[in-house]
Amino acid sequence: MSESSYDSIAPAGARDCPNCGRGRLESFCPHCGQSDRDYARSLGSVTVEFLREA
Repeated sequence: MSESSYDSIAPAGARDCPNCGRGRLESFCPHCGQSDRDYARSLGSVTVEFLREA
């Protein structure tokens, strides 16, 4: 089976990797290593944390 045909058949429950677009079942993409963790934070939460640490 060629790699291109493998990529077109994603396992059930797979999510697309935000980096390479391939299907992945785990928290890290087996193809590119991208984590599924979202590091985006709101300005409010950053400000509160900054004031708490100051």
